[in-house]
Amino acid sequence: MKIEANGQRPAGGERRGFTMVELLAVITIIMILAGLVLGAAAWASRKGDLARCQGRMQLLKNALDEYKLDYGKVPQGSYTLLYTELFSKPLSSGRPGGERKPYISDTNFLNTSKQFVDPWGNYFRYQAPGARNKEAYDLWSFGPNGKDESGSSTGSDDLNNWSSGH
Repeated sequence: MKIEANGQRPAGGERRGFTMVELLAVITIIMILAGLVLGAAAWASRKGDLARCQGRMQLLKNALDEYKLDYGKVPQGSYTLLYTELFSKPLSSGRPGGERKPYISDTNFLNTSKQFVDPWGNYFRYQAPGARNKEAYDLWSFGPNGKDESGSSTGSDDLNNWSSGH
């Protein structure tokens, strides 16, 4: 490229490359777009985990309802009884051919200690008779943060079977 004595390009000369300002502008735009995409992905992941937790709770509720149909009551006590009751005590009543099968067959959300866990790795809580559902049972998860926020005035990420919306 030809440069004149005053340090400037001649009129109509070729320009090669980008200026520093142009490069910074492009990098800034790319970073903003990446931030938006990552934020949306994190939001979608959280929503997916919440939906998965609600689905697992529904599986447990269905199994407990079927248990109640067979035995006339839900398993009494705390969550530790749940695995034994739902896997090893099925009756044959109402099943095709008198088949004895577990009340819940999805073992994908059991941990190595045979506890049902939510998508964040915390075990589901179960109590019967329930403190909130006195005639039935309480089933809940402490949610993504794994902390009991049932008494929180600022809101809670806990999921349960007694409040509306969950």
